[in-house]
Amino acid sequence: MWTRRFAGWAAVAATAVALVGPAAPAAQAAGPHREWTISWQPCAADPAAECGTLSLPVDWDEPDGERFTLALARRAATDPAARVGSLVFGPGGPGDSGVQRVLTGLHRFSDDLRRRFDIVSFDPRGVGGSNPVRCATDLLAAQPHVIAD
Repeated sequence: MWTRRFAGWAAVAATAVALVGPAAPAAQAAGPHREWTISWQPCAADPAAECGTLSLPVDWDEPDGERFTLALARRAATDPAARVGSLVFGPGGPGDSGVQRVLTGLHRFSDDLRRRFDIVSFDPRGVGGSNPVRCATDLLAAQPHVIAD
């Protein structure tokens, strides 16, 4: 099961890298079960950056089943002639927004990285613009109760 989930996230990462090529209105790449599309648009909070969404399976064992939306943001390389690719990074966490890092936290990346790479990230599920995580009531009721000292 973990192998499939890892393979699924590896596919997302590979797809994201393929999809974040040079800044363009839309890009496509074939995934293991379907074609995924990101329609990049100027971000409302900062039109110099681009935002989009990616629809992914909730359960990689059922790729055609229920889906969720992952929010993405990218900032194009500052020197298109020197661009060598995309730098896709995970925002960390828990609860960190990769979209906000692209919009307001680029100081974390050197001028040379920003010159040569599109900077791309995402909001993990349950964070920012991505779908919330929904849990069954019985699972929530079964969670351990923490008692503070």
